[in-house]
Order: sequence, then structure tokens, then C-alpha cells
Amino acid sequence: MRKRARGAVLTFMAGLLLGAPSAQALSPQELCFREVINVPGSSFQQPPNVDGVIDQDLGWTGAFRYEFGNGSLRSSVVTQGIRSNSRVYLSFEVHKDTDFNNQDVILLGFDLAATSSERFHLFAIYPVHTGTGAQLDRAPRQVHYWRSSTTNTVGKITWGPRLSQPPWMNIKVTSVASSGGPTSKPSSFFVELEFVLNSEEEPRVISFPQTSNFGMYFEVIPIIPTPVPGAVTYQWPESAAPLTPGTVSLETKVPLPTQWGTSNFGSTGCGGVSFGPSDITTNNIPINKISLDNPNIFSVRLHNDSIDGSGNPVPAENVRARFRIANFGLPATESWKDVPAAGNPTQPQTIPTNDAGTLSTGPWQLDAGEREEYRINYHQCILVELDSVSLDGGTRTTFTNRSAWTNMEFGPGSTYESSAEIATRGYQLPEGMSRHRIDLLEARHFELRPHLEKTKGLDSSQPDAGGEIDQALKPREAPSYLSEMTWLFHGYRATNSHVIIDGIKHEILLPVGSFGYVIQHQLTQEELDQQREPSQHWNLKVNGLKEIQLSGQSSPNVRAYRAEIPDGQVARIDVQAQYSDKPFPPPMDGCGCRRLRSSGTIGMLGLFLLALFTRARRRRGND
Repeated sequence: MRKRARGAVLTFMAGLLLGAPSAQALSPQELCFREVINVPGSSFQQPPNVDGVIDQDLGWTGAFRYEFGNGSLRSSVVTQGIRSNSRVYLSFEVHKDTDFNNQDVILLGFDLAATSSERFHLFAIYPVHTGTGAQLDRAPRQVHYWRSSTTNTVGKITWGPRLSQPPWMNIKVTSVASSGGPTSKPSSFFVELEFVLNSEEEPRVISFPQTSNFGMYFEVIPIIPTPVPGAVTYQWPESAAPLTPGTVSLETKVPLPTQWGTSNFGSTGCGGVSFGPSDITTNNIPINKISLDNPNIFSVRLHNDSIDGSGNPVPAENVRARFRIANFGLPATESWKDVPAAGNPTQPQTIPTNDAGTLSTGPWQLDAGEREEYRINYHQCILVELDSVSLDGGTRTTFTNRSAWTNMEFGPGSTYESSAEIATRGYQLPEGMSRHRIDLLEARHFELRPHLEKTKGLDSSQPDAGGEIDQALKPREAPSYLSEMTWLFHGYRATNSHVIIDGIKHEILLPVGSFGYVIQHQLTQEELDQQREPSQHWNLKVNGLKEIQLSGQSSPNVRAYRAEIPDGQVARIDVQAQYSDKPFPPPMDGCGCRRLRSSGTIGMLGLFLLALFTRARRRRGND
């Protein structure tokens, strides 16, 4: 049975775009290396332990945190930075649904004009080995280093000879490999870096300015096994280095230093306004629903931790929000349209110092045409854009979070069907290409997990009128099990540009977001007794796109599809998931049909979290 909206409600895919106003309203953005705090107790003011293990390391408390969101529940890349009196620390965590590759690389550049005779520094860090990931000694596979003090006539840096890893730079790497089995999780690698600021043993140390700004640029490039292995680029700042057709080397791909981002040691411009998926709501119950029949008011709750140049907390002045809507899937930049509510964008409002404030639209009452449109397309994304309006010529508010979103749909099994759109309107058609080419990397993860449900049984807290307990009617929690399948689709757009990484040519791909489904089937005791590997009970189908062959070795739960879409047009992908209490046999040649036995399903909590904006990012400070 095809899943439809029930009653007069429209599914709300809660989403956000954190501080991504139009170009003329763009607020200042900085990544600040604050001084190490850690937590009270024996570890107070202790820096991170550079061992490649980021999780649970309290030394990262208070670090800036910049997330390259993809629309699923886990960001593709997360970067952190913090400092002590004598060290600068950075971390990178990279999550990919495919195997490790020798050409997976992290580019990191600094412009230290105020303090260094060697102004520019660039590092290419190759963390892992193909197939195996990190080594036992936790050293990266290799590190290349360039430095320079000059630029050419167009402002490009003219790098000196390639050097090896300097002694004042410490790097450790760990990795978690996907087992390739049916319950496998994505492969991930983790990198921690330490720069020595002063050393008696090594006079040639990197010299960061202590009280002024410096330039910084980083780019994480994992390799994915499309037919021609693609180099996916996640860079900060995201606006740097527009791509041009052709082939470049890794170091010459680096953008002009005038396009690099601004960083400092926590002296100016730190903090800002931020919000998360749960901060976007409507006036309905539940708060992630849009009513087809009653007026809808959209709200976003904003959090302010802005500080001035002296480190004093300050209010965020004249902040406003714009609410936009698009169909579920991979909307392009021009897929979004304004929610036609009164007061959208909202009126400018000041968010108090170290406090939160809420911005809300006026009511939106759907007319007959809108009701019919959204009855058909009942899965929707809500995008929120923030900016600040300088009413008196003063400084605009800094937005801590550049962007982030979740794009996951939660639904029930046994049989589940859904559709998603892949849009192109607003993308620039790459030179030499007659259509947009977007590849989808599909990843499937299966899990058998316990679940507590309300059943009829003993509840001694509620005696009946005679003082006795009616055991047949009183609810209690009883254990059960769910077969859960997480189904993700990651989108990558071809650019017709290429980069040489460690001697190998790769096509540069731009991530355009992700969408996905978490589908659960509640097991009966009979089904639990017959349970094999969870993946053997799910039959998944993808229609509308051509499946393409992956290069190299990949997990059996990773597949790829290709959409070739005329400029400004939309492609559609249809998915179907079926659960059977009997394991499905392996795929066979030819054609065959089977009738599935249907059994009880469980509906989720009505939680549909989704939003999308192309190549969006998120940055926030750790608590």
C-alpha cells in the first residue's frame, strides 16, 4: 500500500539554512581558535590528546566546529579547531559509504602575512591506505608541504618545491572500516593535527599572529568509486575557487588567497547566531506538520553567543528569517519558493546577549489549489535563511552556523513507497556538457534493534475500584524487536573539471545533498524466531534512474545511479521497500514474481526531519 498523508495535515520536513543570506547581505564569517578550556577537574585546560581518537576527547571542548552536512543524520565532514599557548590543534572526521582510497586527501592552507616572512603554507595530508585505512602507528600515509611568499600577476600563489612533513607538525590518524556485511556502517577516518608555535629544538616553526587575523583555507577530498573515480570536494570557504574546465594539479587548484577565509585566536568576531533542526516549528500538533485546512505559522528559535572584539557578549541586532518550501529530494538552488505567509521574511528582531529569541511569520491559509497540490506532494522541505539588516550603517550580525540540514524521512514497513525529485534549475551547466549529470550513491544499512511498546499487562499503580488490579487491562512496557533499514542516497554533480591527486587524474564532483529513509518493521515473535541476517528480509527497488557500475571494490550494500537531466528540468526517482518474514533468495536471472506475506507494521512518531540546500554547511561551537 502506498503511504499517504492522513487527515488534513502535510508532512513537514524540518530544515534549516543557517545564515546564508543573499550576497549583498552576507555577514562576516570567521573560524576562531579559542584557548583550550576542557572541563573542570583534573583535565582542566588540558589540550586534545593527539592520537587520532576525537570522540570523547574533552580537550576539544570549546573548539569551533564546522560541519559539512549532507541531509542525512551524519555529516559528511566535520572540522574542529582550538589552541593553547604553544600549540594549534585541528581535527577532521570524514564519513564515506565507500572504501578507503590512497587519494583521499585533506588540503590545509594558511596565509600568515602579518607575522611570517614565508607568508603562505599549504599541506596535503593523505590519511589512509586503499582498502585498509589507517596504519597501526597511526601516521598518515604521506604528507606534502609547500610554502611561498609570492604571487603571480593574477594573484595566484607561486609555490616553492614540494617538501615532506615538517617536524613541528604532528598528525595522527585512526579509521573504522565498513565490514562490507549487511549490517555494516559507513567507513570513516579521523585526523588530529598539532602545530608547534615555538620550539627550542626546531627554530623553523610556523608563526601564527597572536592578536590579528590570518587567512585559512581547507578542503577535504574523498574519492568515490563512480565509473571514473570522482573527487568530491568539501571546502571552506564554500564560495572560494569557482571551477573552470580543464585539469589542474592539487596545489594549483588552491584558490586565490583573497578568497580564503578569516581566522584568529579568538580576538574578534567569534560567536554568533545559530539554530538547529529542532528549532524550526509550526503552530500545529505535532510541531512538524503543516495543516491543509487551518492557518499555519512558521517559527525558528535562534541562539546568540556573539562577542565583540574585547570578548564581551553582545546582542545580535536586526536579525530576520525567510521561510521557503520545495518538494522532497534534491532541490536545486531555484527549486525553492517563498512560503506565502504574511510577514515572510519576518520583521528584524534583536536577539539578546547570551539568550535565545523566536522569529515567526504570519498565518498561511492554503487555498483550494494549494491544498490539491500538497495533497499530491505531501512531503515538503522547509528552508530557513537568516540575514541581518543594518538599519543605521552599523556592523551586521555574524552567523555562527553557515548552513546545515537534515533530510531524512521516517516511515513504516512492510511495504513502503516514496518518490523524490532531483532538480537542476539554478545550476550552471558545465562548459562542454549538454546536460547536467548527477550521480547518486546509494547506501543501505540494516539493523535488528530492541523496542519497548505498551502492551496490556500488570500496572500496580492503578488499582480498580475494589482495590484489585485488573491485569488484563492495565498497560505495561514489554520488549519487542524492530527490523530497521536506513536507506541513503548521496548526490554528486559533475563539473567537467579534473584534478591530479598524487599522480592520478580524478573528475571533480560537487556534493548536492542527500536524502534518505529510515524504515522500520515491528517483528512478531514468529518472525523473530525465523530472523536471519536483517538484510535478507528486505527487498529494495529503485526506479527512474539508470544503475551504473562502480569502479574498484565496494560493499554489496553500495550502488550507484546516474541522472542526465536537461538544464532547468527535474528527474524523479521512485523507491520501494518490502519486508518479508521469510528471507528473500539471492537475485536470479530472468523474471519472476513472488507474493509477500504481509504482517503488522509500526508507525513512527510522525517525525519527518528534512531540509535541503545545495552544498550547505554548518558551523557551531562545542558545548
